[in-house]
Amino acid sequence: MLKRILVDFSLLKSLHPDLICCLFQLESMLGGQYAHPLAHPQLGSPKSHVLMSFFPNVDLKIITLLEGERKVDRPIHKKPFFKPLTPACVDHAIEQVGELLKPFV
Repeated sequence: MLKRILVDFSLLKSLHPDLICCLFQLESMLGGQYAHPLAHPQLGSPKSHVLMSFFPNVDLKIITLLEGERKVDRPIHKKPFFKPLTPACVDHAIEQVGELLKPFV
């Protein structure tokens, strides 16, 4: 998934160099602190860093809304695996988007 996103943004940036690249995700499979939305700093796994290093023109911002790693065998739309969307995570996401949009105010 991350590789596809990076390729797509790289192609878009060739047409729109000032594009701000952001990935919104409910859950994370990227490893590192991306599974903990309120962690600071947000550092991904070594695998994520390697992939991102191949796309230096894409400064990808990653915003995760739900706490915890994604488990493919535990879909969050089923009641036993439900994950709540906390007000703190929503507020944090809004702050991050606000920071990204500041240059346009």
